[in-house]
Amino acid sequence: MIEKKVEVYDCNRGRNRQYVKKFACMIPKIVKAIGPPKSKSLLTSYLIVDMPMQTRLNKSCADCGAFALKHLECILLGLDLSLVEDE
Repeated sequence: MIEKKVEVYDCNRGRNRQYVKKFACMIPKIVKAIGPPKSKSLLTSYLIVDMPMQTRLNKSCADCGAFALKHLECILLGLDLSLVEDE
């Protein structure tokens, strides 16, 4: 939120970019609606940053939720993302 950027970890290389763009445009509007009066003037769009990922890491579409949680866990704990794989 402070850096005003959305970091995208997408092993499908942009397949969901349309949704990320909508989300990045929505964040300033949410801040304006619920933020303190000072934040209402900070309505610039958020930058979208593609983070390095292996391609086709998640081979099964049924477990993308688990992949998202494990990636968040690695990021928050400062672990290497290569620890998360389909096996």
